[in-house]
Amino acid sequence: QETRPLAEGFRAQEAEAKRLREALSATEESQQVREKALADQQATRGRMEQSLNDVVEKLRTAEREKAGLVEENRQLTQELQSTGRGEVDLQALRARHAKQISELQDERMAEREEHQRIVAENRGLVEANQQLEAVIASLREQAEDLT
Repeated sequence: QETRPLAEGFRAQEAEAKRLREALSATEESQQVREKALADQQATRGRMEQSLNDVVEKLRTAEREKAGLVEENRQLTQELQSTGRGEVDLQALRARHAKQISELQDERMAEREEHQRIVAENRGLVEANQQLEAVIASLREQAEDLT
């Protein structure tokens, strides 16, 4: 009868140890899931950064094209004025160049909107990434406390 309390205490300790092992295992599994989600998120962020870089390069190219068209327009205007060709030709040329510039500006606006969308999405990913890192750190602390 004296050993009964010892045996009950031992069984209680075994049950507590089993519960702690199960909690630690669940914590480790949860941490692995979160780490995979973090890795996926970082890969997505990398793709978005590349997409953002592509948009920026397109904007730069459009700016160079616009500058080239403006310069070409200026040169052709000077040439037309110096050769004495009719005002009608000059107006048609200006209209064509104005249309080309307008189209470039529309493209540029669309690329800026895409850029802003990507920046906003990146901000969201950064915030989610920070939250995941905080959860992982918390889980690590809990796992250390359990061991």
